[in-house]
Amino acid sequence: SDISVEQLFNEWKTAHSHLATNSLTNHEQGYKSLVRYLAEQADGKDTKVSEITVALGTAYRPWLDNKGGKDGSKLKPATAGKRITWTKQWFTWLIVSDKFTGRNPFHKADTSSPSDDSRMTYVSHEMLREALKAMPKYELEAMLVLARYQGLRPSDMVLLKKKHVHFGDGTDIDPPMVLIPSIKTGDR
Repeated sequence: SDISVEQLFNEWKTAHSHLATNSLTNHEQGYKSLVRYLAEQADGKDTKVSEITVALGTAYRPWLDNKGGKDGSKLKPATAGKRITWTKQWFTWLIVSDKFTGRNPFHKADTSSPSDDSRMTYVSHEMLREALKAMPKYELEAMLVLARYQGLRPSDMVLLKKKHVHFGDGTDIDPPMVLIPSIKTGDR
């Protein structure tokens, strides 16, 4: 196939325009990383999909780990793993849609993303009580409580409305419940 990496990504993006804006933005960042990598290794965005070897695909992960950031800096392992996953998806889509008859050159690339425990902080009940005392508005208090005890993301909290809360009648047949609307994972 004579399709370039740029054509691949543009066609994939058109076919997946139904995705959330943030998802498309993330994929765009992944595409830019791939183009920077290919600019060093091949012809950048003009690289033909058929010219990308498995060796080139496998070497993409170490490149992302060491200089995949915008300014050539290191990427966090989770970000690098996600970008490899997206790249695999684009090439798989190309093959499944019969636009490319070759093999996915990224099929052996490492997508692992170990957790980054340095970003984890346990918030104790006492810490939450102190933070609640400092909150100027009850909405902020509610957000802290939902984050601490329910694990809600801020993007989920802003979607939460009164209609999502059902107080029930206190019986097993009609228990109280809250429907959590979520952009990322769907209603739960």
